[in-house]
Amino acid sequence: MSEPVRIFVNAKSVDARPGETVIDAIDRWDAAVAGTLRAGERALADNRGLVAPLDTIVYGGAIFRVVSNRQLREADDPYAETDQP
Repeated sequence: MSEPVRIFVNAKSVDARPGETVIDAIDRWDAAVAGTLRAGERALADNRGLVAPLDTIVYGGAIFRVVSNRQLREADDPYAETDQP
């Protein structure tokens, strides 16, 4: 068996299996969080704040944040305004 790969989710260290997807690693770490991601209630961002697909393969030192979908929509659309009529 291969050594675990350390990733970080919401500033918590998570031991992942080499070659597994980030959603599988999150599911083993916290099934409730994984459920919100799968349901689309929350979204996953990488260390740059960009959307990270749930099927991203983990690698040592990867950093992810679970965020609201609204945060990512606003970050992805530079013309989005929150106070439009």
